[in-house]
Amino acid sequence: MARAGAGHLLLASRRGPATDGAAALRDELKALGAQVSLAACDVGDRAAVAALLDGIPADRPLTAVVHTAGAIDHGHLTELTTARFQAVARARSQGARHLHDLTRDRDLTAFVLFSSLTGTVGAAGQAGYAVANALLDALAEERSAAGLPVTCVAWGPWADAGMADAGGAGGRTVGHGGLTPMEPDLALRALERAVAAGDSRVAVLDADWPRFAGHLADDPGARPLARLLDGIPAVRQAATAVASPSPHSPEEFGKQLQALAPAEREAELLRVVCTHAAVVLGHGTPDVIAPGRGFVEMGFDSLTATRLRNRLAATTGLQVSAATVFAHPTPDTLAAHLLGLYDAPRPRKRPRLRPRGRD
Repeated sequence: MARAGAGHLLLASRRGPATDGAAALRDELKALGAQVSLAACDVGDRAAVAALLDGIPADRPLTAVVHTAGAIDHGHLTELTTARFQAVARARSQGARHLHDLTRDRDLTAFVLFSSLTGTVGAAGQAGYAVANALLDALAEERSAAGLPVTCVAWGPWADAGMADAGGAGGRTVGHGGLTPMEPDLALRALERAVAAGDSRVAVLDADWPRFAGHLADDPGARPLARLLDGIPAVRQAATAVASPSPHSPEEFGKQLQALAPAEREAELLRVVCTHAAVVLGHGTPDVIAPGRGFVEMGFDSLTATRLRNRLAATTGLQVSAATVFAHPTPDTLAAHLLGLYDAPRPRKRPRLRPRGRD
């Protein structure tokens, strides 16, 4: 905003001038030509927000609001309490509601809300954060219906200590789901375009679509999300490539494998392992998977190992655990292990005996 020519910026946070880095930020913005005021204000406190707004000088009236405050409390729905929901909502959705209520009669040119893709599609372990952002999205709809200016951005993860990294777990799982942390400068250019275009609701994210589609295909719980995003051409195209782990049933695959010469069986299983490993890691071709390279070195962890296990089980019909991927740490050793399972004698099912009558 300072680069775009904003004459005065009022920056509010809970600690205000005492916030780490606040003085350096103020100096940087002043060097760009903007006057800067720093204020301590808890936006979750309606009275504090009202006092902040009342203190704005008449010769520098409020013309735009940008609400970025947020908090994360990692936890699944069944683990959360009312107090934990309220703590996350206080800064995120309640703060936005206070700003909406107290400025709706002012002549604003922009009212910008920083929401999250989590509120649109959900995220494991972020139930409270998802609810808080869904409430932000609902507020944007309310303002739009009332003819009030609003731009609500459902952000994907940001790089450089964005919200995805705030609690650690979110940042570790982002890449495996196919979402790439965005460079802040690029994200802010997208924000500027959205505000200029008058978009009331927009999602901004950087996705590795092949990996993202692979995550949707391999996780039964992600099927509703797959249907939601089916309108995106890149998602449909990537999903087509990974939709089915195998064109044949496990029984047909087993027959085809047994028809091969012994030396060719392990090569076929190695091809299957490399193909599915490439899909799970989001590569367009299995050629990048070296048979002797370790799965951990390639980037596999418990989540991606489980996805690989699921795909191999769907193709071969063999019941293996995710731990098997690490117990046989390279594609060639895993293929040899699978071949051993095929060659091992299968346990015979014992017939169920019916109890004989006593007459």
